Amino acid sequence: MSGTVCHILSTILIHSENIIKHLGVLPIGQLSEESRNKEYKKFRLHHARKYSRSATNEDVFHTLLYTSDSYITSIRKPYRKNVKELDEEALDLLKVNELISNPETNQV
Repeated sequence: MSGTVCHILSTILIHSENIIKHLGVLPIGQLSEESRNKEYKKFRLHHARKYSRSATNEDVFHTLLYTSDSYITSIRKPYRKNVKELDEEALDLLKVNELISNPETNQV
């Protein structure tokens, strides 16, 4: 048994560079404890059954399990934010505010 384990570990160590390149590098903090706690709360409130504690915990566990899988994370579509453009009045106010805050640099 130990020979098989040693063979598997040596294979992983030899090919670890290729494994990391294939799976991709996760940004620092993506899987940090704080962000996972926020995700736990979001999943518990919005994506879990609430008729029993065990069902809620089971749903949250499964959701956390598949969201932590790097392969699934790499193939899903990125989240798109709805970016709204400012109207002309808001842009004019920003320009006026910039002129007030920096009068030396924005001389007319």
